[in-house]
Amino acid sequence: MSSLTPTARVILGMLKLGLGTGYDIKKVIDVSTRFFWTASFGQIYPELKRLRKAGLVRAEQDPRGKVKRTVYSLTPKGEQAFHDWLTDGEDVLFEIRDESLLRLFFSDFLSRDEVIANLRMLEQGFEHVLQ
Repeated sequence: MSSLTPTARVILGMLKLGLGTGYDIKKVIDVSTRFFWTASFGQIYPELKRLRKAGLVRAEQDPRGKVKRTVYSLTPKGEQAFHDWLTDGEDVLFEIRDESLLRLFFSDFLSRDEVIANLRMLEQGFEHVLQ
């Protein structure tokens, strides 16, 4: 079972996409995953701190003039945790947010076979619901 929180999952994925700041992450969530998975600034910044403390992300100060700015990136441990979550084969959380669509959104980071395995798992879940 993944020890990542739901917010951590979307943050790690956004960092994998190359986004670096909490602001950038929120901005992209608002125009992409928000239709099935959202996160607020109040969730993103504390989670970034927890992920850093856990060794899953690194932080670098990159001020813009007088504005303090921290840029985050995945560590190898964070890359592995993200990949492990994408492929863990566990039932996904379903609420108004849809974790299966979040996995599908980040599927560019998986092999074709891993994407197919995730889609088959999703199909099995739907078949179970139909029964």
